[in-house]
Amino acid sequence: MLLPFLANCSDNENWTIVEDIQQGVYISGSATVYSGEAPASALKAVPLDGDVTELPELVGIYTWLKADGDFTISVAADLNQVVKYGNGGEVKKADNITVYTLSQDATPLKVEKDDFYFVVVNTALKEINILPVNYGVIGAATPKGWDGETALSAPSFDDKLTITWKGKLNMTPGGYKFRYSGGWGQEINKEGGKAKLFTDLGNFGTSQAPLIENAMSQVRPGGSDFTTYLGGEVRASGPYLAHCIFD
Repeated sequence: MLLPFLANCSDNENWTIVEDIQQGVYISGSATVYSGEAPASALKAVPLDGDVTELPELVGIYTWLKADGDFTISVAADLNQVVKYGNGGEVKKADNITVYTLSQDATPLKVEKDDFYFVVVNTALKEINILPVNYGVIGAATPKGWDGETALSAPSFDDKLTITWKGKLNMTPGGYKFRYSGGWGQEINKEGGKAKLFTDLGNFGTSQAPLIENAMSQVRPGGSDFTTYLGGEVRASGPYLAHCIFD
């Protein structure tokens, strides 16, 4: 079964020499696969759950981080005008999220273990939210139904392009989603209140994705249920993709 996420570490983009750093927010450092500010290391607008679907100050990236390295966040307010930010102090620490203040030219950030993370930066508050992404599968097609996730193994990374989850799951025809953090969303700070991140992956269209070859075009955070008319073992994988295998 294909777990529908770009690992966001294309060799072509990551190792291309960038002469001009464009306006944006970037992640780089020895904990990442990114050696500097480049298109592949740029954080993108984050989809939000609620009436406001995105905010310009909230940007994020899904990426593998290594515990034996560190990383910084770079903000380019204009062409080649780069300021690097590090750990300005812990704001919150829980099993499903760690939040730090970002401080200019501070000690680089670190994580406690090798894992796949959703890194979300609030450029207005100068905060970074680090969420471990450990997927489970939930829904009528799964053994626990909608009452709980069937957990997958901790993800593994080949140090190049592919992140893999493995698990055993007896699927029956019905609806399902992928979910992490054990709930339907994660609240983070924004100016004047809270914003809610999606922590589930659903269907962008009406296909059986991600049980089909073109699954990537059919996936979005917070989308509608996937539907499968199949049962038993389904396998798929691909370069640059995070994927999971059920036995």
